[in-house]
Amino acid sequence: MHDYNYNDTKKLELNAIDIKNNKNKIEWIYANYENITLKIQKYDMPWLIMNGYKIARIKNLDTTAYFNDLKVVFDFTKDKLIYVTYSD
Repeated sequence: MHDYNYNDTKKLELNAIDIKNNKNKIEWIYANYENITLKIQKYDMPWLIMNGYKIARIKNLDTTAYFNDLKVVFDFTKDKLIYVTYSD
């Protein structure tokens, strides 16, 4: 079985340009906050909000999803600094 998703998590497709433009903000949040809070702003243009800061627009937002258990993984070795998953 290749990459089977046992817990049925889905990945948010974040705008790479927004992540690149907010690199310093993402690194600052990672370094200065013990608890990282994630929210999704579902207006005309959906955004990922991290500890109150707009981080990146979301490309594949499923407007019917509940976005339970939002989780972020930081990877400062790649251009895409963060990966966000959720369960529906």
